Amino acid sequence: MDDDLEGDEIGTIEGLLEGDGFINEEIKEEETARKRRFKRKRRLESMQKNQMNEPLMSSIVAKKLRLEKSSPAGSIQLQQTGTKYSLKEESNAFCSTISTPPRVSEVLENHDCDKRYTGTGEFDMFSGSVSPPSRVPNASKNHDYDERNRILDQQQDWDDVEGYYKAAIGEKISVNLTKNCAVRFRVSGVVGKGVFSTVLKCVTESSNSSTVLPPQVALKFIRHNDTMANAAVKEVKILQRLRNSLGVISLLLPSDSAPLEYRGHTILAFPHMEYNLRDLLKKYGQGLGLSLTAVTSYFRQLLAALTQLQKHNVIHSDLKPDNILVSADFSSVSICDFGSAIDSQESGEMVTPYLVSRFYRAPEIILGLIPTYAIDLWGIAVTVAELFLGKVVFNGSDNNDMLKMMMEVLGPFSNRLIRQHLVQAQKFPLKTHFSQEATTFVFRQATVDPVTGQAVHKDVSLQSFTPSLQSRILRAKSGQDSRTSALRFAEILQKCMTLDPTRRISVKDAIHHDVFKTKK
Repeated sequence: MDDDLEGDEIGTIEGLLEGDGFINEEIKEEETARKRRFKRKRRLESMQKNQMNEPLMSSIVAKKLRLEKSSPAGSIQLQQTGTKYSLKEESNAFCSTISTPPRVSEVLENHDCDKRYTGTGEFDMFSGSVSPPSRVPNASKNHDYDERNRILDQQQDWDDVEGYYKAAIGEKISVNLTKNCAVRFRVSGVVGKGVFSTVLKCVTESSNSSTVLPPQVALKFIRHNDTMANAAVKEVKILQRLRNSLGVISLLLPSDSAPLEYRGHTILAFPHMEYNLRDLLKKYGQGLGLSLTAVTSYFRQLLAALTQLQKHNVIHSDLKPDNILVSADFSSVSICDFGSAIDSQESGEMVTPYLVSRFYRAPEIILGLIPTYAIDLWGIAVTVAELFLGKVVFNGSDNNDMLKMMMEVLGPFSNRLIRQHLVQAQKFPLKTHFSQEATTFVFRQATVDPVTGQAVHKDVSLQSFTPSLQSRILRAKSGQDSRTSALRFAEILQKCMTLDPTRRISVKDAIHHDVFKTKK
């Protein structure tokens, strides 16, 4: 459809499309998209005309009053309206006030979008054209502007308002790996949608690349955003560093550091795995959790995967059930989604109390301490505890509430850790969750005054918190789980979830715990 068609013609074509049984859905969608672009173009033109009125009027009045030599420099007073106009000259970096009213052509020379031309190339304020013909100066700039708008319109047809790719079931996706090498996929479903990307389930239809691709893959479409695209490049480098690591999802594409793009989105290809641990718990846990045998098997595999991450100096920084995939036979698990991963050697200056998803956020992160490998061990331990209990262990509404729940399950924080937190709060803009009274520390629990409704803090003694993890594990065990095995499981969890990260068990020692020893 031509963009210059009038509204009546668009309506006629739309009616023909809807009445023609031979027009397929793909053509109808394309025509609808073109119709949206046509309407958007008309709206932009209307907005440009409205925005032109004020600077044009200001320039005309400036010229008239200058000829009459009755205008004070820099400001113009209209007697009939009492409105003041300030003439300004715009540049790329700043906007400065002009002390002497310039000529009309000089004002408009700095407002390319307000120029209107006659057929001879001269300015005509009454012309209906908002763009100069190709033979006038700066025509190439306007062509580039139109081209950028065309690309933007096209991108808006592909993406939703938040920059996520809008995929359609059955859609064909062709990705060029090199000049003469491409691979083609067909979308068969949507796996999930996160903060950074959308993951699509796709069937591999054809490939002339040297990379052997499985029949089904998961294509990760990064949101259309420069910051997230840069983060995707970093994720690719980390995944290539972890290539062939046991317990880590394999990166199929790209095979090198060069990013792959499709319709403005950076894409990554992985083997498709049907479930993650959250899906598995929801489908088979039935609100009661999984068997201790299954949980300990997954636990040991995840600890082994953590040894691979540490070997390559990688901190995942977002371990949770959603980011752990399960094989088709439910026997093995793999860590995925390294979009938040960091190099352990670069974590020295990272102080942020909001790293990692809140329910799986280690206490040292909330307290403003520098993250280490220990935050991944905490995330794994909290995840497997959730698998066994059948519910989230720490589901605090905010960081302060998270600390309160941690102490209710694991006991109070040590004085040493609280002092480190208070020191960090003096260096960085952090909320203080503890305060000192005389020679003891108290927890500053965030609450609401029942009378005024204002947010206040309630000082809570640390001695009021007693560990309850072991009793919770024993209550959750099934008849098939022995008391000895449950106690061992509670013990390894307690060691992996020690509040002080420097006293948390190492991954190497955790793997050799008695809970993972099989009976002969």
